Amino acid sequence: MATIMAFTGIAKQPVNEWDEARNGINAIELLKNQDFLNLYYVDEPDNWHIKPPFYSWLIAFSINTIGYNTFALRLPNAIATILIFFFIFKIVRLYKNDYYSFFICASLFGVKGILGIHVGRTADIDGVLTLNPHVYSSWG
Repeated sequence: MATIMAFTGIAKQPVNEWDEARNGINAIELLKNQDFLNLYYVDEPDNWHIKPPFYSWLIAFSINTIGYNTFALRLPNAIATILIFFFIFKIVRLYKNDYYSFFICASLFGVKGILGIHVGRTADIDGVLTLNPHVYSSWG
């Protein structure tokens, strides 16, 4: 179910002007310059978007594999969204049964913070950051 919701119509919306476009440009510049440590924006070092390049690597890999399109731009976050639901299911199952875990995950399908704008259905960095193991290790 998470796979269907993460991928359905993922490439239909135009690329947003905020971080999504900037992340895509950073990844394209990464491929163009072959500088895998520094982010660039319009052939200049990107001083506005100062973040580690891991997410740009994921987008660059996706673009290099699939091609220059909106689907490739958003693919890393779609995969991250599926993994978010997988890990939430596994964590809840540690304390409850499979049915309860499924109910929790099904309830989270309606949360726009996971499957909405800025996380699972765009190329914003939040979906991949949610997979940070330090978030889950503090749960006990």
